[in-house]
Amino acid sequence: RSPLMESLDLSCVQGIIAGGAASPPSLVDEARRRFGAEYSIRYSSTESGGVGLGTAFGAPDSEALHTVGRPRPGVEVRIADDRDVAVEIGEVGELQLRSEAVMDGYWGDPEGSAAALTPDRWLRTGDLARIDDAGCVVLCGRRTEMYIRGGYNVFPSEVEAALADHPGVLDIAVAPRPDDVMGEVGVALVVARDAADPPRLEQLRAHGAD
Repeated sequence: RSPLMESLDLSCVQGIIAGGAASPPSLVDEARRRFGAEYSIRYSSTESGGVGLGTAFGAPDSEALHTVGRPRPGVEVRIADDRDVAVEIGEVGELQLRSEAVMDGYWGDPEGSAAALTPDRWLRTGDLARIDDAGCVVLCGRRTEMYIRGGYNVFPSEVEAALADHPGVLDIAVAPRPDDVMGEVGVALVVARDAADPPRLEQLRAHGAD
């Protein structure tokens, strides 16, 4: 979004690797177009030794925009329920990783270590995810962020991804609030690209209807 973008020669940029957090689909799409380069999302953590999953350069949009890819060499991945048992493909559960790079534990914190690691050395990431039909991992949000709207589990990151590519949205965050009928409902906090002409509620609802 820098004003220098139009004046710089970006032909030297051949690939973009982004880590630290999942990239919103709108960011991946815009970066690929503006830089004319491929984009790879890398998912890992300090506890995993900086090794985890990644999307491939040249991946189709279904992988590049909406997933964090597949395990890197030497990394095992599973989606597990509250008992640390793997769930079926397509079901949402906790994303867990196992590899030789995963930490031994937190220094001087056996309780924290026991909470983070299963007895057979799977790292509990705290992220909710599912595996799609192509074998890619789709992040759904953090365990602590999910809210329940009328009995339906809602993951804020999915709602944010659906609305973030609206042309009038610069940034967005979704959080729940209590509701007497539905239990909880989501509230979208929107930063408008043009403060004088922000997107209206009905426009955002129509944009995210699909």
